[in-house]
Order: sequence, then structure tokens, then C-alpha cells
Amino acid sequence: MAHRRGDTGKQREARRLHDDDRPAPTGPIIDERLRLIFTCAHPALAMEARVALTLRMLGGLTVREIASAFLVQETTMAQRISRAKAKIKAAGIPYRLPSAGDLPTRVSGVLAASSLSSTRAIWRRAGTRTPYGGT
Repeated sequence: MAHRRGDTGKQREARRLHDDDRPAPTGPIIDERLRLIFTCAHPALAMEARVALTLRMLGGLTVREIASAFLVQETTMAQRISRAKAKIKAAGIPYRLPSAGDLPTRVSGVLAASSLSSTRAIWRRAGTRTPYGGT
């Protein structure tokens, strides 16, 4: 955004807030966590497994907390997560960002895990117990 001669501070600020200039391209996304999220959200996995695996691998939740969120036994959730990892390995699911055409089948799992993870963080910041067993 170019500064115009004679602009006041308020005019520059208003122009900054309503800047229509396109941002400079940033290039490819180089974030290992993003690759891992989309690997965990592969449609070959059941939705529950996608969300549970993402929460475990990236959200920092314990198996106990995830099991509580899903209203299942801790051993059941541990087995579900283990089976999901094994399926990723056995199926040769690539550790990469999906193509634009594959995004629609992956986004729902990513959003569900993100929502649960965000809810947990909000409860934690408030200093209260989460509805699914953690602080």
C-alpha cells in the first residue's frame, strides 16, 4: 500500500484497513503438522478414527480424554487409534497435502478435530474441567 502525500494518520489507517492490494504469494505450504492433519483425515479411515487420531497426534489429548469425548471406554479408543495408524501404514496412505480435488473428502474430519481441540483449549484457559475429562 502506497502512502499518499498529505494523508493524515487517520486517512492512512483507513486506507490500510480497506487495502485492496493482493497479498504477495507465499509459495507452497511447508508445514509438517498440516501434512499430518490431512494424513490423519484420509477418507479411508472412519470419521471417528480420523477425529480421534488427529486429536491424539496433533491435539495433545490423551487417549482417556478422547475416549471421554466419544463416550467410549479408554481401551476401545486406544484400539481404534492403533487400528487407524495400522490402516494408514498398510494402505500406504501418503504423508502429503491433498490435491484440491481431494480436499472436500478430508475437510470434515479436520474441522471436527479442530472444533474439539479448540473447545478443550477454551475450557482449559477458563481453568475448568472439560466436559470430556481433562483440564
